[in-house]
Amino acid sequence: LVGVLAGAFSEVFAERFLYPWSIQCDDLRLVFVVTALLPVIQRYVMAIFAIILKWALIGKYRPGTHSIYSTFYLKHWIVEQIARKSILGGGDTQGGWNFSIGASKISLSAQITTQVTGYDLISVGPLASVHGPYHLTGINYIGKRMVLGVQKIGCGATLCGAIDCDPTWGRRGRPLDRRARAPDRTYASGPIEASADADAMDGADLEKGGFRGKSGDDGGDRQGSISGGCCGDAHMRMVWVGALFAFFPLLLAPLGYIVAFLGIWLSRQAIQYFNGTAWKAQAEQEMLPDILPPIFMDNLWVFMVVMPLFTILNEIWSLLAPVIACKVLPTAPVGMDLPLFHPRALIAAMKIGMVTRASNNLGDASIQAWYLRRCGAKIGKGSSMSEQTMLPETVEIGENVFFASGNTLTSMEVDQGRMRISSRTVIGSNSFFGNENHVSKGVLPGTFVGLRTWVPRMPGSAGSLFGNPAMKFGRPSASGDSMDGTRFQKFWYHFSTSVVDLFFWKALHSFETGIAMTLGRLIWPEYSDTWWGLQFVAELALFAGIGILGWWLVSVRFCRCIYHDKVPLENPFYSSVIMRWFNANKIRKVFKPPFHTEGTMWHATMMRAFGTQVGKRFFSPNQDVMIDPIFGR
Repeated sequence: LVGVLAGAFSEVFAERFLYPWSIQCDDLRLVFVVTALLPVIQRYVMAIFAIILKWALIGKYRPGTHSIYSTFYLKHWIVEQIARKSILGGGDTQGGWNFSIGASKISLSAQITTQVTGYDLISVGPLASVHGPYHLTGINYIGKRMVLGVQKIGCGATLCGAIDCDPTWGRRGRPLDRRARAPDRTYASGPIEASADADAMDGADLEKGGFRGKSGDDGGDRQGSISGGCCGDAHMRMVWVGALFAFFPLLLAPLGYIVAFLGIWLSRQAIQYFNGTAWKAQAEQEMLPDILPPIFMDNLWVFMVVMPLFTILNEIWSLLAPVIACKVLPTAPVGMDLPLFHPRALIAAMKIGMVTRASNNLGDASIQAWYLRRCGAKIGKGSSMSEQTMLPETVEIGENVFFASGNTLTSMEVDQGRMRISSRTVIGSNSFFGNENHVSKGVLPGTFVGLRTWVPRMPGSAGSLFGNPAMKFGRPSASGDSMDGTRFQKFWYHFSTSVVDLFFWKALHSFETGIAMTLGRLIWPEYSDTWWGLQFVAELALFAGIGILGWWLVSVRFCRCIYHDKVPLENPFYSSVIMRWFNANKIRKVFKPPFHTEGTMWHATMMRAFGTQVGKRFFSPNQDVMIDPIFGR
């Protein structure tokens, strides 16, 4: 409930105070600065609040076990809910500066791009790199128990994307020694100790869940990356670069709020044309900070029109900005091996981040391949993809290639304070990729890549690959008519995924906010001097109630009407069932659950609302347990 009210607080504050101030303020430059930086500063303030709350409630995390729903677990859950909404939540966070306040054992020269949990249990050495999207955590859950263990990442160690590195329990955790390297998709659990001479490890360690750092396995020689010890000049340089990364969101914030500022500027021009400045004098005389000009108060319906239009324009800009960046900024040369603080490395990091966020936003849209071509990738005719991570200018994809979601197509690696791009990534025609694979150099035509498969080098022959390290396996041939569809089915596929899913659901969600704004102004045109506190709380409840109602009607009831457990279990790609599956997935991403019930006894109730059959005493620390909740049993 606190999360619902916190979201409503931001909306009511913007509608009652921030927006009226922005159209009354005479200094337009000040309006732009406040509009761009206030949301980012809020995330830093939330981080400071989370750290204070952590020390007040928990103190220091220490190894041990606690039962779930215990007092200690409740304190941890509260801290995590606050930290998740701050810069400590990962994603756009890089460098050890963001985490060193909460955990003094994380080096300032470390590169961390994921969420840290159990701060005092985590130790990350100088020049180490830990990549997302999973947590770097010292906490695990086993048998209804909360297990806390020490997690040590050694000097110069690198943990690539999608690695599960669980805390050790039962005895003190051993560190990942200096210069150890964990390949992508490795599962590292328990007291695994990497060799001090990482090059001496072989593939057997990988198969047992260990780490290897064999020179050349990932397309680059790592010899000599750390010289003169872990506390040399490279470490000190990365300390200052980490400080830059810690405040990187502040530097890029203006780009994300250009559309908001444009809307404020257009509002000011319209108000000046229709109402002049007389209403401003009245606001200053009567000291009404939430007053709006007559053009809005006499036409409150305008909120329900402007909010969806603003959302559509913001969506277009979020897709246009990465294209402009990729076209204007210098390309990253193949064979690049530069320090992270080099301008070319910073540009490459910004590009891959912007393009990945745009690709995740597009999701299953049919224009995904077309869009990535605009960003600089070479993609053949008939290829289809979803939610890719790539540096576009280094990727070549053949014809008729299918990608499921979550694939990483790049040879870029961030290791020991350096960025390397060893080769281009070339995907042969008629290949198929499942979910969450990582391909560095590429695959030959006709290759099938399964689930969470790591392919560090170009295979010698085409075939079917699965696992880490990638193993060949046989599979039955697919039916030849699975991709056939009528003209109308193909038209609806393009329209539904690239127009409805991309724009309509977000516009509908903002229309819901417009309804709340209209009703709020109808009931309370301006707050009174005496009862403004109660009126603000009442409007909070109004916004929260409309948000909950919209989520229930659209994300729960409507989704279960269009996609339910009575649909056929096998369908052609262009069938209406697949299109409705795309719709339901996008709706749930837009109309997110207003209640954060993960890790609580209410989580099962929330899952049952989406159609999942859940037994008694269910527990999970993760919010999204099921991709297809209607088929969950």
